[in-house]
Amino acid sequence: MRRLVAVLALASLTLAVVGCTSTPTSTATTPAATAAPVVTASATPKISGSGSIFVPLPKGDFISADLQKSLDAKHAVLIYFYNSKQDTSTESRKIIDSVLAANAGLVDVVTYDISKYATWSGGVVTIDPAYASDKAAVAAVGLTRALGVTFIPATIVIDKQGYVTYAREGLIDREFLTREIFRAAK
Repeated sequence: MRRLVAVLALASLTLAVVGCTSTPTSTATTPAATAAPVVTASATPKISGSGSIFVPLPKGDFISADLQKSLDAKHAVLIYFYNSKQDTSTESRKIIDSVLAANAGLVDVVTYDISKYATWSGGVVTIDPAYASDKAAVAAVGLTRALGVTFIPATIVIDKQGYVTYAREGLIDREFLTREIFRAAK
């Protein structure tokens, strides 16, 4: 049994190290700016589905100035990733707007229209080459990856200490969101 545990521990460590290394690519075929910032697997919260979680917000150059300003001020933040051409995103935004109107001032809101400058393939977001040098686009795609978002729309709530406390992919629930906003704003 001890050998099995040791083998599994060694295998997971090997996979973690291999997964965190990168192989150089030719800049002639892939501009360096097209790659979103890399986040280690241990720092990436997995938010698929729905629910309350408690993990630190990943750090990196993908944190936008607006988001950083809210974090520095110790404000709770709602991050909303959406696709402006998607009905589910529109419905989720209506729910978010009604919850925020009823609870004005509890959280800062940062939104990213991912459809504007990225595409999805197999649950992985990739920046559109036309936006490869756009800092806002690179940051948004990097944050999407850092948070482990695999489906749009995605709603993330961050508390005053910088912890992700709620994550939901897909259509959100009004009561859940209200509760999580109050919890994050405490």
